[in-house]
Amino acid sequence: MEQAEREFAVEKKLQTNRALFNTQLGREFKDHLRTFLVVNLAFLVINFLTGLGTFWEAYIFILWGLGMIFHAFGTFHRKNLFYEEGFKR
Repeated sequence: MEQAEREFAVEKKLQTNRALFNTQLGREFKDHLRTFLVVNLAFLVINFLTGLGTFWEAYIFILWGLGMIFHAFGTFHRKNLFYEEGFKR
């Protein structure tokens, strides 16, 4: 009986830690997304105000956007190796 209670307590703590880890991952992703949107909007405004005619900010948007896709995958796809390694740390 005592062993079952200990196993239950360990499992409960693991679930709590995993929920906290998921919350942290979500918060980090939202911060990254917010920065991505603000910076790219600023670049778009600068480009329109300078009137250079080329959309140089599109390259930044596309490359950073790819990084955002990978970040989203790592945050919301919870059955991958990186998720488990991050959780164990």
